[in-house]
Amino acid sequence: MDRVRAVTLKYITVFLAMNFSFVAGAALYGAYLRSRGLSLTEMAFVDGVYVGVSLMFMAMGGGFSDKYGRRKSLCYGLALQGFGFLTYGLSENFYQFLLAELLFALGSALNLNSLEAWYVDEMRVLTGEKYYDYSRVFGTASALTALTSVSGSLLAGWLGMFSLNVPFLFGALAYFMLVFVVYKLLSENKGESSRQPLLVILRKGCKNVVGNKVLLLLAFSSLFLSLSRPFFTLTYQAYLYDLGLSAQTLGVFAALFLLTNSLSGLTVVPKKSFKKLAYMTLSSTLLVFVGYFGLSNHYDLTFFVLYAVLWEMGTGMRRPLFRAWMNLEVSSDRSTTLSFLSILGFAGTLVGMLTMGPVVDTFGYHVGWLLASIFVLLSFLWALVAVAAKTKQH
Repeated sequence: MDRVRAVTLKYITVFLAMNFSFVAGAALYGAYLRSRGLSLTEMAFVDGVYVGVSLMFMAMGGGFSDKYGRRKSLCYGLALQGFGFLTYGLSENFYQFLLAELLFALGSALNLNSLEAWYVDEMRVLTGEKYYDYSRVFGTASALTALTSVSGSLLAGWLGMFSLNVPFLFGALAYFMLVFVVYKLLSENKGESSRQPLLVILRKGCKNVVGNKVLLLLAFSSLFLSLSRPFFTLTYQAYLYDLGLSAQTLGVFAALFLLTNSLSGLTVVPKKSFKKLAYMTLSSTLLVFVGYFGLSNHYDLTFFVLYAVLWEMGTGMRRPLFRAWMNLEVSSDRSTTLSFLSILGFAGTLVGMLTMGPVVDTFGYHVGWLLASIFVLLSFLWALVAVAAKTKQH
């Protein structure tokens, strides 16, 4: 049991350190790019590089992690992210920022699922249990990001008083230090097919998704939920601003929503209880639906806050539950398989970002939230079919 706790503590420590490094470096991202003279179109293009590069190299990063080792993949990925932040801090124009985003995206592709794969496979070796309560660990880690996000944001604000590029330079230093921490703290583990060529591992990872009906259904559920996400995350501050709220009030609401999302991850699922895990995942998805549907039908600020909190609760609850469910379905080459699963989620986010702007600009916020509620309902239905398929297997 002591080794189980030690491995869990290592996972949470590295998870939080990665979150802190990112937030402390990038909290003033938008202001910094504007201070360097980038237009909103150029800023959007820089953002798009991250999504595009991640989509192209995500599966390759997962395959690298399974073949050469999760710790090694994490170290290389963190180093690339550090160089990305360092380049950000030294950039002066649009093309330099593109290079910075490219480096950071390549690093993200390497370590996106490596830490999670390392933890789950370590726990399976130690406990021998397939239905270990991963959702509780993932939820606890997610909840604790409230501390690292707030502290990182405050630190970035203080560092930004010297210059807006200083937070990125600090973030780069934090990432470089984290490489050393990961190398010393984590043991190495690899995927089951690590002796196979990389292309063989990639084929197996793809086959793990396509050949597993439940995983494939969950992937489509993730796709539609990701489609809906930008309709809230990219609109709520603009909506509140249009209502005439002050910057201070916007900050209060942002903190409220962040804390709600983070703390909602503290969802405990009993061990060896697939049904409870599945039904709680469905329930959290319904909360997201209720949040969007309520937002689309009310114009009062009080109701907006109420339904926004419900949205954050549902999103915060669902994330660790859904990740735990997916990990229970993955039997081998975890990093590669999770990376293929993540591709649909990233693609959904990209399409959602491209769709949200024209819809909201043309028809208004409330129509956008109504459309998002339909996406979430479709996500719920895909997950419901996955539950039925899993139940039939049993």
